[in-house]
Amino acid sequence: IELNPNNPNTVFASGSSIFYSHDGGDSFTASSGLPLISAVGRMAITVTEADSNYLYAVAASNIDNGLLGIYQSTDGGNSFTLRHDTTNLLGYSEDGSSSGGQGWYDLAITCSHSNKNRILVGGVNVWRSVDGGVTFSIVSHWVHPSSVGYTHADIHSLDFIGPRLFCGSDGGIFRSFNSGTS
Repeated sequence: IELNPNNPNTVFASGSSIFYSHDGGDSFTASSGLPLISAVGRMAITVTEADSNYLYAVAASNIDNGLLGIYQSTDGGNSFTLRHDTTNLLGYSEDGSSSGGQGWYDLAITCSHSNKNRILVGGVNVWRSVDGGVTFSIVSHWVHPSSVGYTHADIHSLDFIGPRLFCGSDGGIFRSFNSGTS
C-alpha cells in the first residue's frame, strides 16, 4: 500500500495487480496497462514526492519468479506502460542474465523524493535506474566481496528517508548516504 504524498485520501494497493482509491480506501478501481493477473506472481509499487502523478511498479512472473516488467504511470495510477523487461532484475547474477528469481519472496521498489526518474528495485540484488525505468545498473550484489558493493540477499524493503536510502533484507538494514548512487 502506498499513499499519495500530496493527498492521503489517494491510496494505491498492489498484489497481482494495482488498484487506486480517491476516497481514502472506501472503493478501489483497477489500473490499466498492466500484465494479465494470471501472469503475475506479485507486484510492488512506489509513488514519488517529486511528482505524485508518477508511480512505478515491479512485477514478478508467476512462472519463474523472475522479472516480468517495470511499469510507469504518469497519470496518478490510472494507467501504466511497460518501461523495462529485458534485464532480469530479480535474478542472482550481477549482469541480469540469470533466469528466474525469488519474486515470490523478495520484491521492493522505491523512487527518489527529489527525482521522479530515479528508481531502485530490489529482489536478490539492488538495481538503479536514472531514466524512469528504461535502463538499469546494479548497485549492490548479494555475494561478498562484490565489484559493485554488497547488500545481503533478499531485499524486502527500499525506502528513502531524506537523502539516505535504506534497504531491509534478510541480513538486516543497509543504508546508502548518496541516494543509492553506490
